[in-house]
Amino acid sequence: KKAVQPQRPKPVREVFDAVVPRSLVEQAEAFTAPRGHLEMGGLLIGHVDDEGRNVCAVGFFPEQIEATAGYCEFDGSWLAMSAAAIDHANSAVDGDSEDTPKLRVIGWIHTHPGLGIFLSGIDIRTYEDNLNMTMDDRFVAVVVDPLKGDNGVFLSPEKSESYYSASGEVPLDENLKARYLAFLQRMEWVRGSQGRDALPFILCGDLRAEHVSDGNADD
Repeated sequence: KKAVQPQRPKPVREVFDAVVPRSLVEQAEAFTAPRGHLEMGGLLIGHVDDEGRNVCAVGFFPEQIEATAGYCEFDGSWLAMSAAAIDHANSAVDGDSEDTPKLRVIGWIHTHPGLGIFLSGIDIRTYEDNLNMTMDDRFVAVVVDPLKGDNGVFLSPEKSESYYSASGEVPLDENLKARYLAFLQRMEWVRGSQGRDALPFILCGDLRAEHVSDGNADD
C-alpha cells in the first residue's frame, strides 16, 4: 500500500492592525458609485508606522480588464508601475533616513456595489496570493459598497467575516508627507504617459488638498 504523507499545517501568520482613513473610502465611493453594479479594484500604498500598524494612505484604481457585477480584474503590470513610483518617492525624499518609513504596496481595495461587505471565495484566494508575495505578511484588504455607503477593512483572509470600518485621519510628518506627494506626482506622470483611461482615478486620501494645490486635477 502507498504510504499517505501527513499534511503539514499551514504556518500561522501574524495579523497586524491597520489604519485606513475615512477619506480613502469616501473618495472610492464617489468615483465608483456611477459605475452602478460593476465591480472595480485597485491598490493601496502605505507604510508601517512606529506602532507596527499597516497604514494605508493613498492608492489608485487602474483600468479594469474585466468587470462584472461579481468580479473585477486589472492588469498585473500596475503592481510593477506602482512599485517603480514608490522607489522614486522613497529615494527622492530623505532617501537615506531610517526615521522616515518607506512607502510600499500595503493593500488592495475593491468594490461590492449593492452586495454588502464580505470576502468572497475568490477574494480570499486573491488575498492569500497577495500575502504570499510579501516578505513579512503585511497586506490589508478594503471592501467598499458604494451603493450602500458601507466599507470594511479586513486584516486576514483567515478572518473573512471579521472587519471594521475605515475611520479617522493618517498622521504624517513633513518627510513622510513629501514622500506620498512625490508618489502621487509620479503616478500623475504615469497617467500622462499611459492615458487617463488607463489610470482613471488616483486616491489621494488626506493629501487631496495638497495634491490639487500642486496643480493636479481633482479626480
